[in-house]
Amino acid sequence: MFGSDFWEKERARIAGFQTVGGTGALRIGGAFLKEEWNRPIFISSPTWPNHRGVFRGCKLDVHFYPYYDLQNSLFEKENAFAFFRRLERGSIVVLHGSCHNPTGWDFTQEEWQKLVSLFAEKECVPFIDSAYLGFGKELEEDAYGIRAFAASGLDFLVAFSASKIFSLYGERVGALFIGTSKASVAENVASRVQQAIRMEYSNPPIHGSTIVSFILSNAALHKKWERELNEMRKTMEHMRQKFALRLEKELPKQSFIHVKEGKGMFTCLKLTQEEIQRLQNEYAIYMTRDARINLSGLHAENLDTVVQAIAAVSKN
Repeated sequence: MFGSDFWEKERARIAGFQTVGGTGALRIGGAFLKEEWNRPIFISSPTWPNHRGVFRGCKLDVHFYPYYDLQNSLFEKENAFAFFRRLERGSIVVLHGSCHNPTGWDFTQEEWQKLVSLFAEKECVPFIDSAYLGFGKELEEDAYGIRAFAASGLDFLVAFSASKIFSLYGERVGALFIGTSKASVAENVASRVQQAIRMEYSNPPIHGSTIVSFILSNAALHKKWERELNEMRKTMEHMRQKFALRLEKELPKQSFIHVKEGKGMFTCLKLTQEEIQRLQNEYAIYMTRDARINLSGLHAENLDTVVQAIAAVSKN
């Protein structure tokens, strides 16, 4: 998450907690922010639907910032930066560490550095959701934004999930990291958050976290895990390309560059509610209301079936 060099020198500035999955990290972090900061929190439009529910459940004042135009498949990063410049000082902003869910479009390294400078100027608090580390690019690249904020000395939060990248979805393995300006602040934060965790679920489950700890603490297993993670990422990238090419062939009037160039498990299609319903009723193909699909559900045996069904409902 932070890199070995940073962790050896600066770990005292980071308060870390095992949580019940990434969702648990968001929940505990949101409750902490409500009690200690209580400023408006901004989530991307669109975003993972649970973001809104979790933070509203924490009684935070939830708003959206522009990120992606679903109708035209356009990454609205310029609009996002313009919006951030107008934010009230001290606002909380939820950022996707990598593999934006549901669009698959991320900030570049240069843009992450601009975010660090802008948030320092506006005294905004970033809350980075990292559920797909290593699914977008190499681990080092996917962690770039988190490490940029950590190196800056600014206050920040990170919600981490091991569910997908360790294939432990049912074990609920997560962590919350809260970065502070100095060790004494981190100690106070740790004490406060531990109290909140004690009231929420007392202790997190041990089985899944022991698996992750064992893998990461063993050099050979760590290397094997990274290799398998890279293989999974390449498999999804390959399927993303094949899916886009097949869609372009069946629907030549539409552009699927957003599918082809996105990162991670998800992408969004230009389908109406009626078309989504037809896919479900007539072809038994299911997706969320925003036409988000999980690319890891596609494989050689069902790709043509899915593409042809999408083409059929799109042409009518």
